[in-house]
Amino acid sequence: MEEKRQILTSLHTTVGDESPAKRPKLPSQAVSGLQLQDMASTNTRRFFQKLRLEDGFLDADPATWLEREDFRTAAAFVQGIAVINDHAERGVALIQEYNRRLTQDEEQLQFLLQVVSRHRAEFPDSRKKTVAAGVEAHQVQEH
Repeated sequence: MEEKRQILTSLHTTVGDESPAKRPKLPSQAVSGLQLQDMASTNTRRFFQKLRLEDGFLDADPATWLEREDFRTAAAFVQGIAVINDHAERGVALIQEYNRRLTQDEEQLQFLLQVVSRHRAEFPDSRKKTVAAGVEAHQVQEH
């Protein structure tokens, strides 16, 4: 309970940056010594505001939070948020950049995506056996 009170103190007294970085880059040595209250600031409320969640519980004592509907609603919502892997995000960004460089023509891009979709249906995995069977089936169709 004391840790939550310390976080609330930071939330009310530590002034956050006007334009905080989307992904702060901190050396691992700097992060290892941080406590949760070190990461809270006046910007913390923005999280709830952007998600249109009531944040009135942040003005109340943490001992009363479980009794509050606004806290229970926000907690249920936050617990349902999926964590996104940075590696996956980088992979998606790489594919998007590749698509942008591949073609600027939307019609060409749609055609390419249809070809890839059909290819995936015909070759559900990249095993040699699967690819060989698919190639053989195409050769039979051509003759």
